[in-house]
Formats: sequence, structure tokens, C-alpha cells
Amino acid sequence: MKKCLFLSVMTLFVLFSCTQTKEDKIRNEFKNYVSSNFDDPNSLKEILSIEPIDTITYESIRNGVMALHGIDSLTNSSDTIEKEQSEIILSKIRAHKYNPYYKEELMSMVLRKAELSRALISWIDDYGFALLNAMSDSTDNSLNRLKGLNICQYKLKARIKEKDGLKLREYYALEDSVGFRFFDNKPTFNDYSEGTAEFYKVAREYEDIMTIRKNIINEKLEVNQKMLRILD
Repeated sequence: MKKCLFLSVMTLFVLFSCTQTKEDKIRNEFKNYVSSNFDDPNSLKEILSIEPIDTITYESIRNGVMALHGIDSLTNSSDTIEKEQSEIILSKIRAHKYNPYYKEELMSMVLRKAELSRALISWIDDYGFALLNAMSDSTDNSLNRLKGLNICQYKLKARIKEKDGLKLREYYALEDSVGFRFFDNKPTFNDYSEGTAEFYKVAREYEDIMTIRKNIINEKLEVNQKMLRILD
């Protein structure tokens, strides 16, 4: 009889666990959090809503990294085009194939291109393509460590009893391999586990470096286009 009763209880427990929704789980975890971290565990009066606000997976991060590599590839292509255009412009200027009316305007553009070239040389001295490649390898290696990553964020609205009455408060739940953690403010990548903070730091530096180089080359292309319109 006792064995049958035990089996019945276990069956009900399993059924309950299977039918428990994600929202139910967050509610229970938040109640546990309140019990352990609030001065008065009974101050939580009601959880009004639970809203999913962000999901970070290995696939979403990988897509972002591929986009960064795509920007780098396009920048390399733009650099090649810029150099080819510059050779055409230089040959035309040397041959004096332009209207003297535009001489001063062309001179100012040549000086601007010289400034941009010095900026690009300075960029190479400061960072170097070797560093750019190292950053690329680093993001790839960091990414490989994040396989199976699944991080979810939720926003909770709850009524909390305080000294001056009931207050509507917002909290944030972060679910990752550690489990559930709760924050007063929206978590950032520094709060994530599983090496994501390290990965985002590398990826952000990689993106910043590429942006500097891309902006310099794009401006050189814009100046080239203006010069070619005058020279053609």
C-alpha cells in the first residue's frame, strides 16, 4: 500500500514537472530569490507579468561574427578599388588632363588624400594587419568555446510592499548554464557566464579596429570619385 502511494505521489510530481511552463519556473525561482535576498521575504505581493526580452544563442553570435568578417572582406575589396582609382587619377594629373579651372580644387583633394593616407599608415603602425588577423582568430577561437550557448533574459513586473505602501517594481531574470539569476537593471554581457564577456570584449575591439580602417578607405573613395568626375 505504501509502495503504491509512493508511486502515485511520484507520478503526480513527474506530471507536474512536465506541465510546468517557463513562466511558472521563473515565478518559483524569483520567489526563492526574494526569500533569500529581500529583508522581508513577505514583501513580494504579486508578480504581474513576465516578458521575454532577449535570447542569445551560439547561432546568433556566429552570424554576427560572420557579418564582421564580411565587413573586413568588403574593406579589403574597397582598398583594392581605391588603389586602382588612385593610379588612374595620378596618371591623368601627370598628363595634365584636366581643366586648369579645377587646379586648386584638385590640389585640396590631393592634400586631403595625403592626410587620409597618413592616417591609414598611422593606423597600421598602431594596430597593424597582423593584429587585425589575430583579433579575427581570437573571435573565432572564443566563438568555438560558446557552442551550445543559450542565454535568455526576461523582464518581471511585481508589486512589492515597502514602507510607504505597495510599489510597482521591475526586475530582470537571466537564464544561462548557471541557472536563473535576478537583477535590478537589465543585464549586460559582463553579467553573462560561459565566457561571453570575454568574447564580446574581443569582438567589440575587432569591430572598432575594422571601423577605423573602413572609414578611412571609404573617405578616400569619396574623394577619388570627386576627382574622377573632374578629370573625366
